[in-house]
Amino acid sequence: MSRLFVILFLTCSSILYAQNVVYDHLFNTDQLPTAIYYDIVEDYNYNIWLASGNGLVKYDGDQFITYTNEKQRAITVFNLTIDKDGILWCNNLYGQIFYVKDDQLQFFYDARDLTGGQLSPFQVKEASVQLFTRNNGIFSINRKSKVVEKISSKLTLSATTSSGATQLLSLNPPQDDFSIDLIDNETVTSITSIDLSNVIAPMITRFDEELLVHYMLNNQNKIIHIDAQNRKTPLKVPQELRTNRIYNLKIINDQLWFCTNDGSGDIL
Repeated sequence: MSRLFVILFLTCSSILYAQNVVYDHLFNTDQLPTAIYYDIVEDYNYNIWLASGNGLVKYDGDQFITYTNEKQRAITVFNLTIDKDGILWCNNLYGQIFYVKDDQLQFFYDARDLTGGQLSPFQVKEASVQLFTRNNGIFSINRKSKVVEKISSKLTLSATTSSGATQLLSLNPPQDDFSIDLIDNETVTSITSIDLSNVIAPMITRFDEELLVHYMLNNQNKIIHIDAQNRKTPLKVPQELRTNRIYNLKIINDQLWFCTNDGSGDIL
């Protein structure tokens, strides 16, 4: 038995009510160009983009195409983001930010001095890229001039965008408590607090006006649903996902997709 990458999906209604859970592989394992993926997104042309350990990968329905850039200090990419113009963006562990133009992976900015060696989520605005760091706060990078401005001291563990709104999972020193925040342009507003003491790798995923908070506790995956009134409800995690390493959760076409590191079956 080999450890493979598999993407599992459930309808949002299934995970919220724990009924009729459905899951499946996205591709046959012999089709995949590499073993591990960290993110998935569909662009406006219905291409599937995958953030992989071997670079940025596009699946156009017929073949997998890998994109790299000569300036990359690490080819593994994360945080796939489609901007309003349909341009795909990503970054890496070294703080480098890239985008795809003219079917090439283009270098945008080296933010390693801002990220401090931590993988940092970001969002792309019309005139700037907002970078949410774990140690140094929130920064705005002008898309034309590359001028950097610090806009908040909030420390961000995870960020999620849906329906034009971006929410953050923030760590608030010196008490080191956690909050869910909303960022509107350059203003950060706290929405609700949440107890995440002693958890591992917390992340948030927004759909419509609701949130899912995922983390690991005692080697078990946990998911909390937060509704529009900020009511928090623990959800039952399907058996197939309870101990798998979950790298990411994404909402695509009203389905919740899980990027995990565990597969089923043998490689022949």
